[in-house]
Amino acid sequence: MPSIYNYTDFKAFLIDEMQERSLRNKRYSLRAFARDLNFSNSRLSYILNKSAGISLDTARKMAKSLGLSDMEREYFVNIVQANYGRSKKLRVAAAERVNSQIKRRNFKLFKTNFSGLLSEWYYMPLMELVILKKAKSLKSLSAILGVKEVVVKKALRQLVDNGYLLQKNDDTYEKVNEFLKIDSFTPSEQIRNFHKQIIKRSASEIERQQIANRKYMSAVFGFKKDQLQEARQEIERMQMEFMQKFAVSDSADSVYCVSMQFFELTEGQNPN
Repeated sequence: MPSIYNYTDFKAFLIDEMQERSLRNKRYSLRAFARDLNFSNSRLSYILNKSAGISLDTARKMAKSLGLSDMEREYFVNIVQANYGRSKKLRVAAAERVNSQIKRRNFKLFKTNFSGLLSEWYYMPLMELVILKKAKSLKSLSAILGVKEVVVKKALRQLVDNGYLLQKNDDTYEKVNEFLKIDSFTPSEQIRNFHKQIIKRSASEIERQQIANRKYMSAVFGFKKDQLQEARQEIERMQMEFMQKFAVSDSADSVYCVSMQFFELTEGQNPN
């Protein structure tokens, strides 16, 4: 399915989705698409080929039939309303929600040249800590991260020099990019070390933090390995949607980490 977030016209999204399905199944047609969306063939054809829009209730039903996630459904309904809302006020309000959702999806993607960001595990948490509404002192940053004040000071300089943080005249900081996403398809020692440090910190917080302030979940289940790629994509999608819903910069009062692990248990380990 094409990403709904690449569209501001729901009809263009529907046409591309139908074409993608027809590529997977040469016999797939407009009639089949209408059936899957719980529409008559003539009704769907009219929606796609005429300038008229659809109602709010119809947009919600269509989004559900498409199998969109909750956040994707919200976006789908908003682009329908932004273009075809009954009043200018409704269209403007929906357009603002669309822009807000797009902004929250603005992840800066790094496929290469991310070494400056992952050279130390605490660089990414530090970027979030220094932009909190209530500024943290070097002493408090040192205590939170478990490193010396001189190390924190050096790290801030590195983040500024590498273009991840902007230091303002009043010695406060601003992130250059709203969100960062690092994507590497080749093995990376720095990425592995980063994850190991995060997992180590996570293990210590099980004992230190109260249950009301954290959430830990684990599940063990049988799995078909031919679904591995699909499962990896679904996990990434879940984490991205979680971030898009809860991650904030300008109004944040704390810094949290959500870390997911998905690994095989049927591979043996050497006994101690």
